[in-house]
Amino acid sequence: MPHKQGARQDWRLFERAVASFVSALEPSASVRVNARLPDRHTGRLRERDVWVETSFGGVFPLKILISCKRLRRPVNEQDIDAFAGELASSGAHKGVLYSFRGFTSPALEKAAALGICACRLLQNEAADIPSRLPFYAFCVVPAISVGLVAPPPPNRPLSTFADLFSLRSGADESGPPFGSFVASVLIQAHADALAALTPADALPSVREKVVIIHDNAGEVPDIKVYIGLRWLVYRGTAFMNLLNGSYSYTTGQFVGTQAITLRPPAQLPDTAWELLEGAQEVTEAWGVTFRKPLGDVPQILQDILGPRPIEYSIPKDGA
Repeated sequence: MPHKQGARQDWRLFERAVASFVSALEPSASVRVNARLPDRHTGRLRERDVWVETSFGGVFPLKILISCKRLRRPVNEQDIDAFAGELASSGAHKGVLYSFRGFTSPALEKAAALGICACRLLQNEAADIPSRLPFYAFCVVPAISVGLVAPPPPNRPLSTFADLFSLRSGADESGPPFGSFVASVLIQAHADALAALTPADALPSVREKVVIIHDNAGEVPDIKVYIGLRWLVYRGTAFMNLLNGSYSYTTGQFVGTQAITLRPPAQLPDTAWELLEGAQEVTEAWGVTFRKPLGDVPQILQDILGPRPIEYSIPKDGA
């Protein structure tokens, strides 16, 4: 007897857990546990595990019957048949079946054919469906690009970026070095790109600018410099340790919260992170995006770009 009472209590707890999740998902819905409602065929009162009444678009009434199976085994095809009969007699517009132990493959096939949504409630447990529930993390790294649009004039040779950054403005060349101007352009471009970012954007926009170093005396031809801020995207695979929420086998969607072990890389490149070609793969995968800060731009220009031989075309890769 104690065993049966314990099993009944576990079943009730499972029903309440499902009802609580549905209530949190749609606070405006009426969610009732163990609701006694008339059978559509006989008129007799029958108990339903969870009964939901809500509206579609706030206008059309919608009734949902949820059956909660707290079994020691996966739900099978016969269980789906039984629920289909219960659904037909309930008068609900939609049927949802929650299983504590998941579903057999024939059961999932049967549920899909009957339009029944097969779900599993996950509470602080390891995910047993990683192949059905991919989770990626993306690390977006700002990449600085600087280069000459054309070779420098013969009477002003520039071998390295340090030579370019050391050029000074003013008639007597007493103004700030050109490298300071480049740094200010990049810092402002980074701020503008992040400010323009919307939730629908996978990546911040590319920022590009061509500036001209002009000799007011007319003795030296103009030098055209390209300054760009691009974005490199790295992808890492995250492994879910804990899940709290609902996974639908029918739609392949998960709603809830998850705990992951993956952290942003301390330094790139990193063997655990794959460099992607662009934003397309980011928008098509489910994941979280980390954005690395721009860093100390003047120091980057001096230490990383400065010693490099100067490029005479718009560079494709950033620093």
